[in-house]
Amino acid sequence: MARGPQRRTMVFVDYSALRDTLKKNPHLAGDAGPFAEIDFEKLGRLLAGEDREFIRLNLYTATPVEAEDRDDGPYMHNLRVHEHEAYRARAVQRTFQDLVRQVDGRSSFTDLHCGRMVLRRVQLKHGPAFEWAKDLFAASGQGKEAMDFFLKAADLNARARGAREELGRRVIQLKEQGLIPQEMMSAYAWRLSELMDEQLDFTEKGVDTQLTVQMLEYCMNDSFDDAILFAADEDYIPLVEAVKRTGRRVIHAFWAVPNVGWPLQRVCDSSILLGKDELKDLLRREGA
Repeated sequence: MARGPQRRTMVFVDYSALRDTLKKNPHLAGDAGPFAEIDFEKLGRLLAGEDREFIRLNLYTATPVEAEDRDDGPYMHNLRVHEHEAYRARAVQRTFQDLVRQVDGRSSFTDLHCGRMVLRRVQLKHGPAFEWAKDLFAASGQGKEAMDFFLKAADLNARARGAREELGRRVIQLKEQGLIPQEMMSAYAWRLSELMDEQLDFTEKGVDTQLTVQMLEYCMNDSFDDAILFAADEDYIPLVEAVKRTGRRVIHAFWAVPNVGWPLQRVCDSSILLGKDELKDLLRREGA
């Protein structure tokens, strides 16, 4: 790549870190909410600044798991799921499709790279903990009073679980009757999972590996002078150190929130922190 008078700059964004931090810090997004549409080319140019030549922004995320309707109900990765879990999955899929359309159709300076999502069922089970407590009472020589307390606690736990499940079923009925206000539907799926003492666990695979491999490939091809890494995971520290050994600079970028990403920031050459004012300027306007 031909060199110009400015340092050639590529931006690498861990999309999950970007979105998860917005969700946990609603003051940053304000009225726009954590899923406001960000203009990623504008983000890249903002981070690169006027003194650098902005080459490209690379965005890394995972393709969400789709919900599939079968005769006996919805499935995700051949795992039978509840309707409220499928509802949430469809909402995530729509958000992902909007992101794909935004990157593919609106910006020639942004590339989207996708890993995969691994799904498993996680259930909160108290039985093993209660059995452990029972054995502990016996091993430590506790008497009848302690065992009576154990039996009472186990009974209360079973009744509490039954009450939560009944409450969950009543919430489902409200949903089926269309009685849940729209502003409360965004929390419907995961709150219902909490009532049922179970949830779906989604783990990204291959996202950080793609970011690492591609940044190193760009180094080998002499495609940039400065890399701006928008991420928080300290697992990227070896990557930063490797890129710096090639004589290139790595700048850390992230949201201005306390105690997030500081080990990664510490090994970079410099850092850029973005707050709510910068985010407001990055939001894509209607018709833009």
